[in-house]
Amino acid sequence: MNRFILSSIAWLILFFTINISAQRQRRAKARPTRRISCRTIHTNMNPNEKQRQSRLENKIKEIHNNIRHITQLAMSWFVFFVTINYASMGWLATSLNRAIIGTIAGAFIVQNFLGIVALCKTETAIMKMSRQAVIYENFIVDKLEAKSIPTELYTDLRKYMQLVLLSIVAAWVIYAAIFIWC
Repeated sequence: MNRFILSSIAWLILFFTINISAQRQRRAKARPTRRISCRTIHTNMNPNEKQRQSRLENKIKEIHNNIRHITQLAMSWFVFFVTINYASMGWLATSLNRAIIGTIAGAFIVQNFLGIVALCKTETAIMKMSRQAVIYENFIVDKLEAKSIPTELYTDLRKYMQLVLLSIVAAWVIYAAIFIWC
C-alpha cells in the first residue's frame, strides 16, 4: 500500500513539473501584450479605418483565445482533481487506518477550497478581459449587436465546477465523519 502512495505522489509531482515547464515555455514564446486604453486607440491607430478595424478585431480574437485557453486549463485541472478525489475516496475505503483517513480527508478538503478560490480568481480575470473586448467591439460597431465572447457560458461552467467542488468537500466531511467516529 505504501508503494501505491509513493507512486501516486511521484506521478503527481511529474505531472506538475511537466505542466509548469510547459507553461513557462508558452510564456516565453508569447509576446508581451500592452494594455491599450481608449485614448491610445484613438491617437495611435489612425492610419485608416480598415487597418484600425482589423487591429481591433485581432485584439478581440486574441482576448477570446486567452479566455478559451484559461477555461480549457481550468477544465483540465478540474477533471484531473475530481478524478483524484474519487479515486482517493475509493482507495481509502479499503484502508482501516483512521488516522490516515482523517489526514487525507483534511488535505482534500483544503485542496478543494483552494480550487474554489482559484475558480473565483479565474472568473474575475475572464470578466476583466471580456470587458476589454466589449470596449474594442464598441469602437468597431456603433451599437453592440452581439457579444463575440460567450462570457455567460464560461461563467456558468465555472459555477458548476464550484458546485461540484463544494459537493466533494461535503462528501469528504461525511466520509471522514463516518470512518473516524463510527
